[in-house]
Amino acid sequence: SAIGLDDSPGQVIKASAGLLFGWHIKNTTAAALYVQVFNKAALADVTLGTTVPDFTIGIPSLGDSGLSLSVGIVMSAGITVFSTTTVGGLTGAASDCTFYYA
Repeated sequence: SAIGLDDSPGQVIKASAGLLFGWHIKNTTAAALYVQVFNKAALADVTLGTTVPDFTIGIPSLGDSGLSLSVGIVMSAGITVFSTTTVGGLTGAASDCTFYYA
């Protein structure tokens, strides 16, 4: 599923339990960005800066990150992501993302 995360940074990838098999994230900005991944079914389940992400993917300025897994990461509630300007941050950052899930 391809999504654009912009200054309204959150997106529900899957609103129920699933497996995350990978991603490709492109940063077209001149500053680093961080995609926070949460095992949550809804945007309302996440309070940025308070809710601890399950993991965070850092992307350097004008860089990208890709990962493909043969065994998916178990997300028991859902898959929700936010793109921010700092690790654990609150401010949205634009990024182009594709997530592979089931």
